[in-house]
Amino acid sequence: MIVCVRCQRIMRPRKNGVPFVELLEDGMTPYKLWESDQWECEDCGTSVLHVDSRQNPLAHSYEETFGQSIAAFDPAIRAKQRGPRHPVTVRDIERESDRMYDQEGQQT
Repeated sequence: MIVCVRCQRIMRPRKNGVPFVELLEDGMTPYKLWESDQWECEDCGTSVLHVDSRQNPLAHSYEETFGQSIAAFDPAIRAKQRGPRHPVTVRDIERESDRMYDQEGQQT
């Protein structure tokens, strides 16, 4: 089950067998080819690709046929790795709080 956090609605499968490429940290170099299921929120239209944790990639970059696999599946989606996290400061939290609440403490 996949739930849309924004709408708090259970998402529904939209399309099965959607290929995508996982990129290295540089955001440009293909690393793995995956096949996923696309899920969509019926309220807001948010769409996600889901890969089961027991699923293996279709192809790895170290395989000789990796380029041929990419060409055959022609994935439209190129998934970037998470970038390095920067530490959150007290000032960041204060700014976010100021943005979310007015001077009377009411949520904006």
